[in-house]
Amino acid sequence: MGNKLSIYLRNVRYKNNSLVVLKTIDINIKNFGLYQIKGPNGVGKTTFFKTLNGELFPEESNICIKNSKINIFKSNRIILFDSDFTGYLYLTPLEYIEILASVFGLNIDKPVFDSLYRSSGLSAYESYFIKDLSQGNKQKLAAILPCIFNLEFILLDESFEHMDTESKGIFLNWIKNNRAEKWIFVISHNDTFDELEPATLLLNNNGELTYAE
Repeated sequence: MGNKLSIYLRNVRYKNNSLVVLKTIDINIKNFGLYQIKGPNGVGKTTFFKTLNGELFPEESNICIKNSKINIFKSNRIILFDSDFTGYLYLTPLEYIEILASVFGLNIDKPVFDSLYRSSGLSAYESYFIKDLSQGNKQKLAAILPCIFNLEFILLDESFEHMDTESKGIFLNWIKNNRAEKWIFVISHNDTFDELEPATLLLNNNGELTYAE
């Protein structure tokens, strides 16, 4: 079977807008790795991620992970993290992690959690409500989740925008060490991922995505 990922989306509209943002997404990726979505501003990169995360409804979709078709509206195998934290704010970081694990039936990789929780400095805020965390610490909490839940398909949209340089390096190192066993798609308007030399997926003004091997 191999580590194959195939994505087909047709005619994606943004929320209730009648305008089609993404016309045809039809890609097949044979191997795990780090893939950066590139294209002009406003072309639909974030819309693509939100569609994969089940937030938008394409007219037609067919997503297969390792030849197993998944429903993007009911799947916990794809997860999106962006620059804004959207979790419940009146929980501590540990409570939030435990609730997500329970709701989605996910196991926490304890060694990975212990390592990242401490090295990122988030452990110093474990008694805080999420509402009282800085935006940078909220992003650390969000960034820890795909690492500790051992998810196969991760979408990162400007996910390190508010982090300090040291913490950003910790999570980039995790990506570097785990890219051979996951699909990690990223959007970034700066050079955050350049040192990791990601493969490129190009999204053009016609709402079409191509894989530039």
